[in-house]
Amino acid sequence: MSRQEAKRLALDSLKGNWGYAILITVLYMIISTALGAAWGIGILLLGSALLVGFYYAFINGSITHQYSLEDLFFGFKEGLANRILLSILKTIFIFLWSILFIIPGIVKTYSYSLAEYISLQNKDLTWKECLNESRRLMDGHKMEMFVLDLSFIGWMILSVFTFGIGMLFLHPYMQATKVEYIDANIMPIKSINVQGR
Repeated sequence: MSRQEAKRLALDSLKGNWGYAILITVLYMIISTALGAAWGIGILLLGSALLVGFYYAFINGSITHQYSLEDLFFGFKEGLANRILLSILKTIFIFLWSILFIIPGIVKTYSYSLAEYISLQNKDLTWKECLNESRRLMDGHKMEMFVLDLSFIGWMILSVFTFGIGMLFLHPYMQATKVEYIDANIMPIKSINVQGR
């Protein structure tokens, strides 16, 4: 699937759902910022579980064309201990690679970018299994994902001129696009069992 097709499908899933998608994104950002500011280690401990819920909300949105705030907290329901370890170790590894210069840190960020999706598919996998599988799946796809992110640069620049308001629309659009692109080109994340519906 091309980037353009992924973006088109993302816009289809967001049609009529922008309000909830923006609310989920804003709530995710507020909680992440609050955890990081009020209790610095909180985002390290709970970041992966929160990110799993964020991804889950957009996967369900892509499948059902409905977005639910409840989905944001899915990552806390099961497998929380593994996700806490995943968050801690993933952050540490990326930080250590970043010390070697910026580029290795960016490469590892993309290498490990599927770890939460993998944890979502199988809550019983260990943090190490999630990271190793992410690294395996991203082999040969890191530049693709980097270019996909880069393709939004124009919208990011325009968002600056709206005093950041444009980012409220851009973040959901980017995440919905990534769901479509990853599912079609890297791993079948839409096959994740939609629970609690």
